[in-house]
Amino acid sequence: YIADKYNSTIFKKRVKNPILIYDKIQLFKKLNIKKLYIKKIDLEKIYIKKKRYGSGSRGISFHNNKTLFDKKNFFLQEYIEGIELSLETLSTNANHKLLNISLRKLKGYKSACAIYSFIPNKTVYDFFNMKINQYLDKIPVKNGLSHIEVILTKNKKVFPIDINIRMGGGGISSKLLPKTINLDVFETDFNLLSNSKIKKKLNRKKKYGIIIYEYITNPHLKKK
Repeated sequence: YIADKYNSTIFKKRVKNPILIYDKIQLFKKLNIKKLYIKKIDLEKIYIKKKRYGSGSRGISFHNNKTLFDKKNFFLQEYIEGIELSLETLSTNANHKLLNISLRKLKGYKSACAIYSFIPNKTVYDFFNMKINQYLDKIPVKNGLSHIEVILTKNKKVFPIDINIRMGGGGISSKLLPKTINLDVFETDFNLLSNSKIKKKLNRKKKYGIIIYEYITNPHLKKK
């Protein structure tokens, strides 16, 4: 909430077109990757329906290709098989740097039950650093931290299935990054957007890290 309020007053320092912070349809139209914004349904393929103004995994579901949906508030992406990763990035005056790579272990097809942050070798780091620069330049993002979720396929193709022009949630920014790269991301993001200097030099990460999520089922809810 605080971040959104802050963005509402100086969001133009974060991204050239502020609507792309919230509007995922406009965002994926801008990226222009066919599988990630479907215009015409192929009955032989599997699609995932997402909220236009959604965040995280809320409102995501498989789409029945024979049913209509609200195209004003939802959009479709093709279901892509592969490894899901989270990429945390830092942008300074439209210069982008990859801060962290995490492997996402999914519960079902959308929510992570665990996130494992590893230390990539130079080849892996350079590959994903190139990819995040391609995505963020297209938008384009100017300043601040961003959280990108991608699918890496068997043939090494990368699809950014979700781009959030904000810090990663779910403990990534508050717990994981301060431990693995020794960086206060809240302070860093604030300083970038308020024209203050970053106090700490940004180094390559030094530690591994893991977040495990516990999903609690309410016993009072009746199963349908």
